[in-house]
Amino acid sequence: MKKFLIFLLLPGLLTACGTAEDLPESPETSAETEETVQDPAESPVTEPEETPAEPTETVYVSLGDSIARGYGLSDVRNEVYSAVLAGSFEESGMVMVPHNFGVDGQDSTQLAAYIVNNPAIPEALADAGYVSISIGANNFLGEAFDFLNVCYDFQKNPSTRLTSDDVTSAYQQFNRDVADGVDRLRDDIPQIIEGIRASNEDCDILFLTCYNPYGAVDVTLDWGGVMPVNFAALAATSVTQMNDVIRDLADDYGYTVADVYTAFEGKWDRLVNAAPVEAGGSLNMNAVDPHPNKNGHIVIADVLFEIIKN
Repeated sequence: MKKFLIFLLLPGLLTACGTAEDLPESPETSAETEETVQDPAESPVTEPEETPAEPTETVYVSLGDSIARGYGLSDVRNEVYSAVLAGSFEESGMVMVPHNFGVDGQDSTQLAAYIVNNPAIPEALADAGYVSISIGANNFLGEAFDFLNVCYDFQKNPSTRLTSDDVTSAYQQFNRDVADGVDRLRDDIPQIIEGIRASNEDCDILFLTCYNPYGAVDVTLDWGGVMPVNFAALAATSVTQMNDVIRDLADDYGYTVADVYTAFEGKWDRLVNAAPVEAGGSLNMNAVDPHPNKNGHIVIADVLFEIIKN
């Protein structure tokens, strides 16, 4: 803003000179005040300081199963990996707005339908910069529980009416169910991606690999059958088949693989709720929760963060 300087000239005092006789008894002093206004001086023009731009908001949509929803966390709103990821970007000066559409028990077939049938999802996807997908574990996890229960019943009380043939049959059925789950995942991924692309052609899609939910359950299932099976290894084999499909289709359908499996490997006892079982120990059906704990969600968020920031 220009400032105007106004200078006032002080009045000069005019005094009559003469001898003492000539002076009037009450001398009068006349004063004349003259005001001069000077043209305003030119002040340097100061450019206004630029106001820092507000951080751009990035919409992030999290799709998937109970892992995406945050099952079992004490503070889902803040501890689920989508919220942790948004917090990580906030610390780096980026505003990420998460939308969590995780559903407990959802498998790949259900997710493909859910994207189309839930009107809130296309609306959120339309503005999304990033979309993450956590799906596939439920394509075989229910069958894993069924088989685990059969083995548990047999080991807990061998005198039950179950026989080793019954357990062997359950094992074979488990393998068939896993193979079916893998095939369904291969069929469903194109539909899942196409459902997302129908609302947003440009967003980055990050597909999480499945971690081994029972990596810490190191117990050998010996039911007198042809081949004893280590449950941790059995779960790893099943999950690996799912992950192979996720990796195989990445290039064809334009998504990035977020390798959660490797990030969890060897750390299951610290990142997953399923209680560790020492080699040679027995099953405990009250301690086989396959979901990640708070630390597990932090690791998942870290995997996603490293991909996005690069």
